[in-house]
Amino acid sequence: MAVKFPAVMVKKDGANRLILTLPTSKTYEAFAMLPKGKDEGFLCVTLQKPGRKMTTGANSQGNCIHGWLAIIAQDTGNDVEDLKTYFKLKAVSRGYPVKYVMFEPYPKSLTEVTTEEAVHLIDTIAQWASENGYRLPSREDFNDE
Repeated sequence: MAVKFPAVMVKKDGANRLILTLPTSKTYEAFAMLPKGKDEGFLCVTLQKPGRKMTTGANSQGNCIHGWLAIIAQDTGNDVEDLKTYFKLKAVSRGYPVKYVMFEPYPKSLTEVTTEEAVHLIDTIAQWASENGYRLPSREDFNDE
């Protein structure tokens, strides 16, 4: 369950620190980058337990994603890593997570996503394949053993 702080006041100091005071009267310190050109303002902060990491190994989400990308790459002549980035960018609109690089959103690495977040990428690849006439194998067909 997430704990939300809808209007945490942020004042810029030398370290761009954000101090959160929870109802328990304990103070927690977190670091946040303020938007470019903003000396102070409000941020919405969400604290939650991290989700389970994306599955790897036999019959996993990772095998499925990489297997599907290898099939599409072989057929289209595109590089697997380029396709991975392409589909991640498309999956952002579905909820695939981003991080910020030079204040610009950039899709997270597969090693950083949860099982729930990886589903957005899988669904995006599956939809693209369906719309473009590809019949991709099921996850079980990518058994490493």
